[in-house]
Amino acid sequence: MSHKYNISLVTGDGIGPEISESALSILEAINDNFSLPLEIKNLKQVILF
Repeated sequence: MSHKYNISLVTGDGIGPEISESALSILEAINDNFSLPLEIKNLKQVILF
């Protein structure tokens, strides 16, 4: 059975954008090099009510 990992990256959630960009690069490299079933979503803006 195939398992898929869903990862949401919330840009600017209390950290600088350069940290989020680096984290996204690392996740993409892991996804590419190890063929892990990662579904990465970069959420640029989130509005909470």
